[in-house]
Amino acid sequence: MFSTYIDEMLKLVSAEDLADRTRTFAYNTQISWPRVKRQIILAGDMAMELGAPGSESTSFLMWTDVGSDAAQRVVDGRIRLIGPDLRETHAQELPFGKVVLVSGHGFDEGNAYSRYSEMDRLKLKLDLSGYMLHAAPQQNREWGRVSEQALDEGFSLDVLGNELIRALKVLPYVDAAEVIMVTSSAEEVRRFKPLGDKVARAVVAMDKMLEHLAYDCNNCDFQDVCDEVGELRAMHRRQREERQ
Repeated sequence: MFSTYIDEMLKLVSAEDLADRTRTFAYNTQISWPRVKRQIILAGDMAMELGAPGSESTSFLMWTDVGSDAAQRVVDGRIRLIGPDLRETHAQELPFGKVVLVSGHGFDEGNAYSRYSEMDRLKLKLDLSGYMLHAAPQQNREWGRVSEQALDEGFSLDVLGNELIRALKVLPYVDAAEVIMVTSSAEEVRRFKPLGDKVARAVVAMDKMLEHLAYDCNNCDFQDVCDEVGELRAMHRRQREERQ
């Protein structure tokens, strides 16, 4: 679905000034962080916040079918970090960008939106001990809290990426998953926001089609999105045929 946008993302990350400062980690099946359900991390127990309202934040997910050219560029298990990890800074607040890339199989116009939603909701279900997704009230934002205890016990962004990939790989249609995170500066997190906005518009357009709210392309607000994401046109075409 998001093959073009995945290519854009990989070009952004490959920019010379970012690539030189990017560290790469590999998904490790032998490492597993403990889970705690319904935890609350109060300000007094907190070591730092990621992407808090006073900082910069962006978070989005893109997927592509395993047969696409873009799928070949999604490196399974790769975790990339641009900027300091949690124990490498004394700051109590960091800007936070997180982009998830997925290559999978069996996607079609009928299941694309439900699968996207299932993958995107996984971040809310990780229940990692000492890490609380405090709120994500704005589209394409992620606001997390890390406790002092978790930081002392070794929690890191490598761990966060590892556990997110683990959760994704449980889904039977996911073949490869990659996570990119940015903590270097608010300015560098903002570099990724325009692409996140494109992804958000494509998701809204997909939802609108599934709700049968728009079938007149000449009067649709998402013509530009369909021009970039050809799969949306295929979805639209199939639904029109089904209604005839």
